[in-house]
Amino acid sequence: MSGLADTMWLAWASLRARPWRAFALAWALAVAGALPAIVEPLGARVVARWFAQAEAVPVVVGAPGSASGLVLGVVLLAGEAGLPTVPEAVATEVAALGVPVGAVRLGGRAAGHALVAADADVPSRLGGRLAVGRVVAVVGEAVVGASVAAAAGLSVGDAVMTEPAAVGDPSGAPPLRLRVVGVLAPGGGPVDGVVWTSLETAWALDGALHGHAPDAEDLLEPSLAAFDPAEPAAAPATWHLHGARQDQRIHAVLAFPPDARARDHLLGALATRPDVMAVQPSRVVTGLGAQVAATAALVRGVALLVGLGTCALAVLVLALSWQERAEALALLHRLGASRGRVLGVVAAEAAGVLALAALLAVALIAALAPAVEAALLAGLGAG
Repeated sequence: MSGLADTMWLAWASLRARPWRAFALAWALAVAGALPAIVEPLGARVVARWFAQAEAVPVVVGAPGSASGLVLGVVLLAGEAGLPTVPEAVATEVAALGVPVGAVRLGGRAAGHALVAADADVPSRLGGRLAVGRVVAVVGEAVVGASVAAAAGLSVGDAVMTEPAAVGDPSGAPPLRLRVVGVLAPGGGPVDGVVWTSLETAWALDGALHGHAPDAEDLLEPSLAAFDPAEPAAAPATWHLHGARQDQRIHAVLAFPPDARARDHLLGALATRPDVMAVQPSRVVTGLGAQVAATAALVRGVALLVGLGTCALAVLVLALSWQERAEALALLHRLGASRGRVLGVVAAEAAGVLALAALLAVALIAALAPAVEAALLAGLGAG
């Protein structure tokens, strides 16, 4: 027996004879290697993105509660998780202090992505830039992020249906058909994965804003005779609020003071109010980054223990395999195979297991990284 091909063939035949043992060992090695490879770079990437986004919003004002949940929801657009609301009047009160503001209302989905209602200039203040079209102007219009447009195949002029917040909830308004009036350019930030609409549209989904089909005899434009009450943008003038605008609910007010002095003045002015909470997103993100670092350290420790246990298991399996096949390996030696060739067969088997482990680790990283990121954001938001 001679040649590398013979050695590889014998190793392959041995692995095929015991496939489940080889696969189990490769899987354990893959998990031990994939865990730190997923969490460490992912945590650093998430925190870097958070810092970049937090710097765009000097102050966020919302209801008293979790500062991290508020920043994750309305600044990082990473979820809602039962975030309390404040009346829209808070936006007017903050603006009266002399700073530009933008109101934000979370909740609902459209085209399989989060639906965020906000004042028209909020997406641009969070890093969004229109590629085509225009900003939202009336109830029933939407601007879609770049990744939403790519995933759903949406462009200006298309329609997208909202998804009901709760199936079978009689108190909720029916879904609405939103008209896409703009598409954002890819920016790599959270605004790319959001469908943006107006506050009025969110209130329509809440049931506070209602539309009525106009009388066809009174229409100046015949095309409106076919008005669909599920598409507010077809006849926005027929939609009206039940109640005062300042009493409608929003999740937060984004405030944009021009400098650090104005920012500190705003934080001080709101600090004594018991009904609102004003936070500086960059400071909150610093705390969230520390939590991510602690999570990564914990995963490193777990991965180290798993790796040591896996290595010990691998040594035990190889020793048992060597003992089990002692007669077969001795027969190979008697048939003319050198001890080096026999050891080469064993080494080739080990290399095959390691190669399979590497492939499984790559597959795990590709499959689990998005889920781990989502779980990380959800976990921190709930805290």
